[in-house]
Amino acid sequence: GVTYEDLMRGHGPAAGPGDEVLLDYVVSLEDGTRVDSTLDRGLPVPVVLGEAFVRGLDDGLDGICAEGRRRITVPPVLAYGDQGVP
Repeated sequence: GVTYEDLMRGHGPAAGPGDEVLLDYVVSLEDGTRVDSTLDRGLPVPVVLGEAFVRGLDDGLDGICAEGRRRITVPPVLAYGDQGVP
């Protein structure tokens, strides 16, 4: 399943289903190849928990606090699956 490691705890109330969070992300393959990054574009994306564009992010972001940082690992079946990236 989805695993995560808190790199920085953040502060304030924890995010839960229905809450919107601004997300900066870096997507890498298991071999370390960088696939996508909002940091490269300089634009974080809004994500409503329970409606994330990658299913596994809902689990990985649940409970994160404002300005928190997490390393979230999403297995392929909970990311884009067999369909790949649209």
